[in-house]
Amino acid sequence: MMIRLFIAISVMVLATAASAQNIQRIAAIVNDEVVSGFDVDQRVRLVMISTGLQDTPETRSRLRAQVLRTLIDERLQVQEATRLNIAVADEEIDRALRTIERQNNIPEGRFGDFVSSRGVGLSAVTTQVKAALAWQKLIRRTLQPRVTVSAEEIEAVVQRLEASAGRTELLLAEIFLSVDNPAQDGEVRRRAENLVRQIRSGARFPAVAREFSQGVTAAVGGDMGWVQPEQLSQELAEAVTALRLREISDPIRVTGGYYIVTIRDQRQILGGGATDVELDLKQILLPLDAKASPDELETQVNLATAIRGAIGGCEDVESVAAELKSSESGSLGKMRLGDLPVKVRPAVADLKVGEISEPVRTGVGVHLFMVCGRSGDEAAEPDTDAIRDDIGNRRLSMMARRYLRDLRRDAVVELR
Repeated sequence: MMIRLFIAISVMVLATAASAQNIQRIAAIVNDEVVSGFDVDQRVRLVMISTGLQDTPETRSRLRAQVLRTLIDERLQVQEATRLNIAVADEEIDRALRTIERQNNIPEGRFGDFVSSRGVGLSAVTTQVKAALAWQKLIRRTLQPRVTVSAEEIEAVVQRLEASAGRTELLLAEIFLSVDNPAQDGEVRRRAENLVRQIRSGARFPAVAREFSQGVTAAVGGDMGWVQPEQLSQELAEAVTALRLREISDPIRVTGGYYIVTIRDQRQILGGGATDVELDLKQILLPLDAKASPDELETQVNLATAIRGAIGGCEDVESVAAELKSSESGSLGKMRLGDLPVKVRPAVADLKVGEISEPVRTGVGVHLFMVCGRSGDEAAEPDTDAIRDDIGNRRLSMMARRYLRDLRRDAVVELR
């Protein structure tokens, strides 16, 4: 019994010593301020919680370099804010934590318990929140007053929108990683590729953007708003026009760094969002087992094609359904395009009222969809306030990136 107790105590002492060594281990020195190994480990855990990444040794190893870079940038941002006498009050941090609680359905005041139960100290979160708030205040105080958008610039965008009415525009989200000098290109590209792998493996794009993006849109999960491809640089325009909805791009090299982008939605310019269009639908369903033979499928598709040619309008659907004795046929009511199954959306997205779709195969049979009403994609007037904000935010984002680049260039950073 004494031997077992001695072994247990020895293990506890060794574990405590290892933990203490990790706390004392220096990962980097940023202008004489230490980033410890413990800081890095805590942030890695926090990133995995916020992004939904699986906690594995491989994931932790991949994240460490990215997290260390982020922590170094945060130290530089807080140091610069301190130099300019920009402070973040405890009340501001508390308000930010309450917002995080609401966004994640955590009971008020229980965020500390939430992260603690997952092996993260609340101080790791407050450090990150304080750095973000300090940088935002610095940008608003020092850079935003220098951003001006003229009436001529707004009018030019309005004219371009009106000239492009009916064409497609995209709701984009971005992650931007800067390359401050050519020698960093390979390292930054590897970091970008790593982020792409993590997102494609299930990490949440907005959470990854908030953690790692170096653009101003990081604070809003990388949301760029509605953008026309021709408004983007040639490299970005070529990449996004090849993307499908919600697909994640490979790293895109542009002047100044790498982008990762995704298309959250698309719509016609001066029209509504594609997924927000509301359709009044009716259907004809020809039942067919998911394991039906090719001949059985061909028979039902041929029948659907014949029915499609015979239906003259919405009023015919009910009578055909009655003849077929198909209980699943008839009115589906009003449905939002974005709520329809992925297989169905392309078949009905561009149908006009009174038009019927081509046959659509699903796991339960062959469908014909008739659009009997459509709303939500009517033309809209250009929003000049949104245009002003978009131009200003892009200008501010570029200025903020240059500011941080200069801080990195002038800093004394020693990696251990």
